[in-house]
Amino acid sequence: MSVVPGLGVYVNSETVPPYLARLGIDVNKPQSIAAYHTPFPYNQIWLNDLNERYATTDRIIVFCSELHSVTVDDLVDLDRDRIELHLCGIINREFKHAQVYRWMDWFHTSTAFYRQHDILDQLRPYAVKPKSFDILLGCRRPNRDLVYNYVTEHQLDVVMTYFRLWNIDLRTSDQFIPEEAGLEYIETPEHTVHQVRYHGYRMCLSQVIPINIYNQTAYTLVTETNGLNYFNFYTEKIVKPILARRLFVVVAGQHYLRNLRAMGFKTFGGIIDETYDTVEDSTTRWNLALEQVKLLCERPQAEILAAIELIVEHNRQRMLEPEWQLIDYTKVSPAGIA
Repeated sequence: MSVVPGLGVYVNSETVPPYLARLGIDVNKPQSIAAYHTPFPYNQIWLNDLNERYATTDRIIVFCSELHSVTVDDLVDLDRDRIELHLCGIINREFKHAQVYRWMDWFHTSTAFYRQHDILDQLRPYAVKPKSFDILLGCRRPNRDLVYNYVTEHQLDVVMTYFRLWNIDLRTSDQFIPEEAGLEYIETPEHTVHQVRYHGYRMCLSQVIPINIYNQTAYTLVTETNGLNYFNFYTEKIVKPILARRLFVVVAGQHYLRNLRAMGFKTFGGIIDETYDTVEDSTTRWNLALEQVKLLCERPQAEILAAIELIVEHNRQRMLEPEWQLIDYTKVSPAGIA
């Protein structure tokens, strides 16, 4: 934690100064600013420091690229004057004092490589595939347990993996299917957040689009990192099917799709029943989403793939057009939705 030399601007991480520059803050002008990037894994040191500085600082800026329940609870408590919250998602509540902005860090970082390379030309988004869905579940979470049990019970014809644990070398797991072409491991991959080089570009393992799996499957089931209702956290999990021009069904928190549409994307309500997104009870909502997965497994792929083309082409362009850390600094409305 340090003051930027000569600026009078306090930052808690070396990652913060570039974010300040993107906000248009004049780094050569002395000013009373404290800026924070919320840590992951979680600790409360940053919050204690912020509270100590609050009374003597004119402007406090918080960048949050990981929305989890404990982090969101801290952010809700920061609903005060002179505080700006820049969030990789939406907290579904009213903020009366703090200024709240979208800061879609996972959209920005997950599209960076694919903006510069045409590797996704290998995909065949409108060709009929051997399997209906890819369901890549990752680490253990309640929404993913429910998905795994549902798919297993109904014997759906999908590609599904579920490695569950954090502390295993994924290369030794039969529940992890790597995109091997061009992939170089920098460290032991015990979690998909770990860094790799993909065709020489450094990124998280989870941000590598699984071209081989996508060419075997027609659609994607997204099981987001968090499935709680009072906030929506948008990660690389939704970026990948959007860039790959795929229909997606989402098992996440309430209003995930509604809030995604508020960011300019289209979803598939004219093709499947997406009213599941409005249901408050999580178990009911997730089961309703899985009913749509089951129905899609039973419907002719050619019919669905033809129907989604305009939607998925729009979504891909929407994801690629903006620099997501540069443009979406529109204040979020009192209801939490732009």
